[in-house]
Amino acid sequence: MKTIALSILLCLPVLVSANRLVSQSDIARDTILLEFGDKGKVMLIADDPKDFETMVKYDLNKMVSEISESVQEEDSTTQVVKIEDDEGREYLRDSTASEYKVREDSKKWWEKLEDLDDEDEEEEKTNWNIKKSRSTMELEWGLANWLEDGDFPDAFDSNYSLRTWGSTYFAVKANTKTQVAGPFVLDYGVGMSWYQFKLENSEYQFIKGDESIELLERTDINPIKSKLGITHINASFIPMIDFNYGKDKPGNRGYEFLDREKRKHFRIGVGGYVGYRIGSRSKFIYQLDGDKQKDKSKGNFYLSNLRYGVKALIGISFIDMFVQYDLNNVFVKDRGPQLQAVSFGIVL
Repeated sequence: MKTIALSILLCLPVLVSANRLVSQSDIARDTILLEFGDKGKVMLIADDPKDFETMVKYDLNKMVSEISESVQEEDSTTQVVKIEDDEGREYLRDSTASEYKVREDSKKWWEKLEDLDDEDEEEEKTNWNIKKSRSTMELEWGLANWLEDGDFPDAFDSNYSLRTWGSTYFAVKANTKTQVAGPFVLDYGVGMSWYQFKLENSEYQFIKGDESIELLERTDINPIKSKLGITHINASFIPMIDFNYGKDKPGNRGYEFLDREKRKHFRIGVGGYVGYRIGSRSKFIYQLDGDKQKDKSKGNFYLSNLRYGVKALIGISFIDMFVQYDLNNVFVKDRGPQLQAVSFGIVL
């Protein structure tokens, strides 16, 4: 391995930047030898030991980087390079620079592992895995409808047809994303959701009959709105490909979540969810003798207690959209029409 001797003019003191710091006893001498690794060495020579006191003002790293290319092509075992600068400013170090100080908290996780024993290394890996999970509160809002035999009830001119803009889905949940490897992420969470199914024909009111759900036609009053609301608690689990997770170092040694300003990549996932009904009620609003009246009724309305289905998420930049389809019937079999709920919207 070649050695480099830097012959330094007195007008150009040099910054000492090396793996081994110079002690007070070193400064008292005219020559300083800095060792790098097993064989690398740099020799600093000055006529007066006091000149070493100004070394901290100059950047030895910059000097070495500029001469390294020319040195690599030489065949001699020793290369002597003279660096001359009349004003002594070319390699003057910025007094505010902090790049020469290596802080422990700025090291990447695999760099920290090199300084740890086996037991501490495993603990550090575990801690890093925990950091791969990110938890947030999310809101979902969208439109809801239901299907019968794969089509909307409107196709059958059914009394169960819903108003497109009046039927909604809303959910709030605590959500977590855990990175598995690279862009592969698991999206999972728990929360609550609310369906609001509003009938297209507001003359019909949801009534729980003796054996099944019924739609009672109200022609005796002036109907305004007829809705059925259902509340669930839910848990979801969705594997995703999220390119917001980028390589943090070549060689697939580690990954990190990109900074907010860089988080503009495509993501998509398909998974499932399961829920349990914790409440339901009907609301019928009408006018009677010029006054607005509301009939509210709580009950199970022969609704299915269990809810489960498939869900897809797709997003880019800061916008996410969802589409979900309940595989279970809204009403218990033989207690009402066989309808499956479907909803789509945005994630906030």
